[in-house]
Amino acid sequence: MSDVTATTGHAFPAREESRVAFGGSLTEASTGAAAVVLAVLGLLQIAPVELMSIATIVVGASLLLLGAVIGARFAQVAATEAPPLREMISEGMVTEWLCGATGVVLGVLALVGTHAAVLVPVAAIVFGAGLLVATGTVSRLGPLTTRHEAHAPEAIYVTPAPSMLAAFAGIILGILALSGFNPVTLSLVAMLTFGVAVILTGTSFATMMFATFWAEAER
Repeated sequence: MSDVTATTGHAFPAREESRVAFGGSLTEASTGAAAVVLAVLGLLQIAPVELMSIATIVVGASLLLLGAVIGARFAQVAATEAPPLREMISEGMVTEWLCGATGVVLGVLALVGTHAAVLVPVAAIVFGAGLLVATGTVSRLGPLTTRHEAHAPEAIYVTPAPSMLAAFAGIILGILALSGFNPVTLSLVAMLTFGVAVILTGTSFATMMFATFWAEAER
């Protein structure tokens, strides 16, 4: 969940992995946009509790997609690396899936009327932790692509700063909401923050994969 940076000499995964990552990234960006819309409507006092819960489910789904995108993006790189690196990728994917699934469950429980003002802030903290793990995984794996044959003279990778800011902001907002300080509003702001971060991450990965397709077409 981050910006796009240009650099040179970075390798890309094989065509099939690129297609999977490209499709997943676009879907991830779409879920982020949906979360933003839901959060904004909730902040406008249009069924805030219900939309807060639905936005939580949507953000959880986006984290599930992020885990799949991370796996697809670095599958080929990991195949030629040492077992510790493969384990790091697997742990990052599993963590994202667990955090995403946990958030979806919490959002569903909140939607059916079970202590939404508590469950959604907890989900925000879980999402923030998951996003921190994903950011760390991507930031450590990205430079490793320099060891592999580049398909393009110019590559694009995702920088971690915006994702880390969104993760910390979401955790802080979740803790404040749990303390009882305007929990619905703070939870909606947290989901809005995560939604924007998901849009940035999805579009960044999609741009990176598009560069791969373009480079392969010119070969």
